[in-house]
Amino acid sequence: MQKVREAANRAQCSNNLKQLGLSLHGFHDNLKAFPASGWTTAGPGNPAGKYVGWRALTLPFIEQENLQKLYD
Repeated sequence: MQKVREAANRAQCSNNLKQLGLSLHGFHDNLKAFPASGWTTAGPGNPAGKYVGWRALTLPFIEQENLQKLYD
């Protein structure tokens, strides 16, 4: 039973990593740059010029637009 749980956890982790990779590449396809790690100036990786990390910038690319709107 434990091996089945471990396999399911590995599959879920792998899927999560794949989704993160796809969101990063979706961001790159739209803005021609990968998201910033923490810029405070406007640019292709941080269009709004806010201090945000890459996680918040990639939310729309994993179908989490509403969650990004709540982020300030």
